[in-house]
Amino acid sequence: MDSKLATRVSRRPPPQPPAATRSAVWLIGLLVVLCFFSLPLFLALSRGRPNLSDVWHLGVSVTARDENATAGSESSDAPPPASRDRLLGGLLSPDISEGSCLSRMGLVECRYLVWAPTSGHIGDRVLSIASAFLYALLTRRVLLLQLADDMAGLFCEPFPGATWELPAGGFLPDHIKGLRRGSDRSYGNFIRAAKNKKDGSDDGPAGLPAESLPPYAYVHLEHDYQQPEQLFFCDDDQTVLSNVNWLILRSNLYFAAGLFLVPQFEEELRWMFPASDTAFHHVGRYLFHPSNEVWQLITRYYTSYMASFEENIGLQITTFAWNPVPFEEYFKQVSACTSQEKILPEVDTTPGVLHEATAATSKAVLVSSEHPEYAEKLKSMYYEHATVTGETVSVLQPGGGGNHSHNQKAVVEMFLQSYCDVSVVSGWSTVGYVGHGLAGLKPWLLLAPRNQTAADPPCVQATSMEPCFHAPPSYDCRAKKKGDLGAVLRHVRHCEDVGDGLKLFD
Repeated sequence: MDSKLATRVSRRPPPQPPAATRSAVWLIGLLVVLCFFSLPLFLALSRGRPNLSDVWHLGVSVTARDENATAGSESSDAPPPASRDRLLGGLLSPDISEGSCLSRMGLVECRYLVWAPTSGHIGDRVLSIASAFLYALLTRRVLLLQLADDMAGLFCEPFPGATWELPAGGFLPDHIKGLRRGSDRSYGNFIRAAKNKKDGSDDGPAGLPAESLPPYAYVHLEHDYQQPEQLFFCDDDQTVLSNVNWLILRSNLYFAAGLFLVPQFEEELRWMFPASDTAFHHVGRYLFHPSNEVWQLITRYYTSYMASFEENIGLQITTFAWNPVPFEEYFKQVSACTSQEKILPEVDTTPGVLHEATAATSKAVLVSSEHPEYAEKLKSMYYEHATVTGETVSVLQPGGGGNHSHNQKAVVEMFLQSYCDVSVVSGWSTVGYVGHGLAGLKPWLLLAPRNQTAADPPCVQATSMEPCFHAPPSYDCRAKKKGDLGAVLRHVRHCEDVGDGLKLFD
């Protein structure tokens, strides 16, 4: 890693017990988190817009966790919440007239972003949650996650004393199940319908009256989203969404790069990330801390197998059904990359020739893949043949054995990859993105094979540690026409592994 990058990014240290306390990354995050404590959770998705007094009568709350009390419980003899708020705990006189000064209601209505899970890989979800959190910060929203059963027990709560998990009760979860692309409640549909009711005027979505907006809207940002939903990345459309208290988001994309295209977010993003290509590195390290059970698996493996080596090389291999490639062909590409770029030493296959092993250098290759044959062949190669440099190479393959879920094993592998010194990952792999993003490394990207043939060149070193936004919009909001969004801003360009994708650069 070059010296310039080292000054901007802190490399991940070896696994240690989690610190007792962690400081917040941004002050505005505190303002968002405060809403967890101050407002009851609005679950009654009525067709009319809720007012402030409606919120008090809804019964289910997002509350602070208290080990000595049941969350959400209230004393039976406590005064009604509305009266407590009206007098500000006795600070105001009971004779005041609310009508003469509306600001004395004292209750600030919070806005929420509810993240709904997709059927994708855990890597997709981690990147999507990181993007959602960044969007929630930019728009001063409370982030709530509807965690699927297969995500239970993977990560610790990131916000001290509060939960980011959407309560399972109520009928909001039932509404979420039916929300898909083209749903009546989707942002693309309601904005089009609202504009059609404006008597043919064409002053843009920002001119829509607040009373015409629904109490909640669904934002569909999965890979199959179309132009109405892609307008989410336009300034005018964000102005409209700012007047909708509840947004429900479903995404399997790392769409953070798209947020940098929205003019009203530019100044704050520049303040948050002076180096643009560190966005996921900082957000990911703030948000995602493995649960105690998963952390034990990570630390145990690292201590037992990785800690003694001078250099750990992460090799994350993913193949995709939409781009099949024979095992031997892809292994040839992996070997060509690690050999040509001097990542791993070559082996000498000449019969009868022996090379003396040097004790000075020892390398470990951590192979993560759903196909164990890649690790097995690499292990056999270094076991049967000496390296031409005399270095010793050990091949490690985590994830086997135990009664652990598929997602637990995937999280373990992502975090172990983040403790490697060099990263080689398959292009398009969100698991690989998470590993090198947390590590703060610019990876070597294995380019996608074509026609079941190894790519040539086999790999390129990324010029940014950021994950790729695989399916960015094609509409240029600034020019108000379709265009190349990789040419709009200096720090938002196309990805090395996904030609149409967008990525943050510094």
